[in-house]
Amino acid sequence: MKAFAKAFRFPDYFGYNWDALDECINDLKWLGASSCVLALKNLDQTVLGDQDSAILVDILRDTAMEWSVGRTYNPSFPTPPTPFHVLLGVRQPNVGRTVGRLNSLGVRDVDVMS
Repeated sequence: MKAFAKAFRFPDYFGYNWDALDECINDLKWLGASSCVLALKNLDQTVLGDQDSAILVDILRDTAMEWSVGRTYNPSFPTPPTPFHVLLGVRQPNVGRTVGRLNSLGVRDVDVMS
């Protein structure tokens, strides 16, 4: 949570929990960016339990989808479609295992680059 807060310059009210991450990463108006690329390094070394991994994957998938189509749930503050991409860094020997883990969490659209 601290790394996300630092990288995205989350506001002081960020609560350092999954709900707060979901809320803040789907806003980001303070960045003023026309696109976003989130790069997570050493994903294969991340010590997340299966439940936490599933929550993170769900948040990132939903975020990318929301950003790609824009948001109009608040008519006063619509947001246009904005590219939001997630890159996952994994050490070469662990690519297969990590892709399998992502598949088990419902992520099917994984492109592997070396």
